[in-house]
Amino acid sequence: PFSVEPNLMFGRILTEAKLYDQAVEQLGQTVSLDRNSAEIRFYLGQAYLARAMNDDAIREFQRAVSFGPDTPQYIAALGEAYAAARRFDEARMQLQALKELAKKRPVPAALIESLSRRVTPS
Repeated sequence: PFSVEPNLMFGRILTEAKLYDQAVEQLGQTVSLDRNSAEIRFYLGQAYLARAMNDDAIREFQRAVSFGPDTPQYIAALGEAYAAARRFDEARMQLQALKELAKKRPVPAALIESLSRRVTPS
């Protein structure tokens, strides 16, 4: 299929089913249909992060944030990827960005709490 929506939905289903190899393949093909889709980039980043492909996840989450800069889930995901890569200063910057965004619009407290726990190296 050449339509973005069904391909994105299938990629999301694969990601949620923890079929990350297939999700990366599916979403990688889907991104070629719409390179500027924050949502595709977000789910591709999720699949990369689950596979511990942190640099690839960071790249996709950076793109998601650039296409959807006020989306708390994208900012939190980028922070999580930085933390997974042990790039804690950058993760803390995303946490601060979430807190600043929360001053302007609702941000789920769970996103801030989760990232707060991750930004301190263990």
